[in-house]
Amino acid sequence: MFLTPSLLIHAVIFALGIWWCMEILPRWRDDIRKLREPDDSADRAVIIILWSITAVVAFLCIRFGLSIGISIVDGVRDLLH
Repeated sequence: MFLTPSLLIHAVIFALGIWWCMEILPRWRDDIRKLREPDDSADRAVIIILWSITAVVAFLCIRFGLSIGISIVDGVRDLLH
């Protein structure tokens, strides 16, 4: 695997995704409390949209991290054999 502009862009997006998740995850208790309140349907919609985006971002970050990890393990395995 070579260092390409595409890989650098993916790395920046990965870092932004990690930052996004670190900003959103501490809010989960307050968001669950707000979802249980029957009043604000607009707040509920925003919370559901934000957590849906966070789930997609987390999935993509995990997938990218695993692909990099697998590439590293394959490279080390090739070096050892």
